[in-house]
Amino acid sequence: MKHIYTSLLVVLSLSLQAQVEDYVVSMQGDYANQVFFDMETGDVSSISQDSWDIAFDLSADGTGIVFNEGETRSASTPRIRAFLVGSDFDATTSAPTDDQEILNDEKSWSEGAFNLVADDTDPLDVGWGMLDEATQTVTGTRVFIIQLRDNSYKKIEFTSLSGGVFSGRHANLDGTGETSFSVDKTAYPGKRLAYYKISTDEVLDLEPAEWDLKFTRYYQFADQFGQPQQYPFTGILHNDATVDVAEARNVDIDNVDFNDFAEDFSDEIDIIGADWKFLESFLIGFEIEEDLCYFVRSLDDGTVYKLIFDDFTGSDLGETTLTLENVGTLSATSELPSSLSSAFIFPNPAFDQADLRIELNRALPNNGEAQLAIFDQLGRLLTNEQVELRPGVNQFDLPVASLTSGHYLVRLNWGTEHYTQSLFVR
Repeated sequence: MKHIYTSLLVVLSLSLQAQVEDYVVSMQGDYANQVFFDMETGDVSSISQDSWDIAFDLSADGTGIVFNEGETRSASTPRIRAFLVGSDFDATTSAPTDDQEILNDEKSWSEGAFNLVADDTDPLDVGWGMLDEATQTVTGTRVFIIQLRDNSYKKIEFTSLSGGVFSGRHANLDGTGETSFSVDKTAYPGKRLAYYKISTDEVLDLEPAEWDLKFTRYYQFADQFGQPQQYPFTGILHNDATVDVAEARNVDIDNVDFNDFAEDFSDEIDIIGADWKFLESFLIGFEIEEDLCYFVRSLDDGTVYKLIFDDFTGSDLGETTLTLENVGTLSATSELPSSLSSAFIFPNPAFDQADLRIELNRALPNNGEAQLAIFDQLGRLLTNEQVELRPGVNQFDLPVASLTSGHYLVRLNWGTEHYTQSLFVR
């Protein structure tokens, strides 16, 4: 359930003009490249669509493995395909069938195609393997086949994740050419994913030090002649470790109020996606949705950018023209209820500790009983404790040390009143 709250933007100075920048981001003709974009600096970094095959989630507890659905517009560089084929690596000798194909769902870098095959009723099933709660080790249980861009097949299994190291092996279907590989999370500090190319047996560091948006190609369901089919889209996926995104559709993009969309921020990486444009006709080309913009919020300091698309050239040039406006730093503090004189969290952003300071101007009924809760950005309840509010200053420790980096909501409820504030953890 989403948690609705009211947020305010802090206006730094009346004398300062809004920071507006125009950018042209190019994937090159035929969408040859995947492009990383940093909102704060405007820096871009490009890699070819075929530079990697599989990527591994580098978050502390992450078990995610995604595969590269990117392809050029031309058929000269086809995409790779992934298939779930069984559980016995040595016994896997036959080419897969189309009904065994698996795909990412582009919702999270922490849950790719190799995770989505998990049994939803078993919390220890991570898809490609099973988690041992006692040892915090994942042991591989499923075997997959990858069809590479040259149409050759490799069978592959991810044998374990232990001590922050992914391990696996792949081979030709006849068992020849068996190759073992490993990916150590600690070798890529600050990065979201580590990448692996099967044909060259290379673990690759492809991401720039800072990025927020990735311009790429990926597959999603679309209606084709009345039937849902997987179809290649050219769009934008975001870095869920650095930003979250809210969509503002059917609005006056020049005057839209950010406060109206404060509860819509999501870490699902395809919120921007591909539906900000549409193909008017093959003669006219692509048109931009005129009543649509996005708010992209930094999880580091709460800075919010308004993202507006201006043009998209299609595959001829692979260029996207966009405008970014820095609309301020998110305070995300609800209006004070009548019984409060002041309220704030300090420090915010927080590192390993933070306090909620509440000044109450009168006694409350029921001995001042209140509920202090913390929610994640999707509205999921993480902690909840009963506290007492007394007239004067009240101070409560927040369990920041138990939270991973990101954006949270701290909510204090008593009687019919409540107070909510954003908490950023680094």
